[in-house]
Amino acid sequence: IRNMLEVRIMHAGRQYVWNPNVMAFFWLLSVAGIALFMFSLGGNYSFIQRIALAVLGAVFGMAMPFVVLNTIIQRRQERIRRQLPEILDLLCVSVQAGLSFDGAMGSILQRMKGPFIDECRRMQDDIRMGVVRRTAMRSMADRCGLEDVSLFMTSIIQAERLGTSMGKTLKNQADNIRERRRQYVKAQAMKAPVKIVFPLVLFIFPAIFVVTLV
Repeated sequence: IRNMLEVRIMHAGRQYVWNPNVMAFFWLLSVAGIALFMFSLGGNYSFIQRIALAVLGAVFGMAMPFVVLNTIIQRRQERIRRQLPEILDLLCVSVQAGLSFDGAMGSILQRMKGPFIDECRRMQDDIRMGVVRRTAMRSMADRCGLEDVSLFMTSIIQAERLGTSMGKTLKNQADNIRERRRQYVKAQAMKAPVKIVFPLVLFIFPAIFVVTLV
């Protein structure tokens, strides 16, 4: 459980703010607190019914911290996914204009903000501290937890190892990431009709029936 919490906290970008032990403590506190609260609410019920309420409260308490953590992770990854194509385009233009990869990255880091920029800044700091470049890049991809970032870092590592053109590599990656982003948006748009069904059935259709009957 500790390793799982460490990975989830890392993906949420809170590895320097949250501690797995503290998270486990609050998780247990959530389980016990909500279970006792549900047990106390069943004052007019039988003991078995109050136990059932406490079990339901414990299940809810177990799930709630992970739901909150997963929501934070999804929002952060969505921001990274949206920011990645723009940064790749800027890197491609800067490298093609004559800057080195590190120079282009440093210029972008001074002008932009966001979770992906924070991870890039940490990667640059790790390299300055003496960490091997490919190790710092792989660590950055692990912290982001996104396939797009992993593919980007892998392509940069391969380009540096094989000595291929960095500008051409960045151009191909920018086109690839932009196409993947387009496909992702299309997939989300195709899910919209299914998601609309539930509000229609629960809220809109009953109101229409009431208006029609009246």
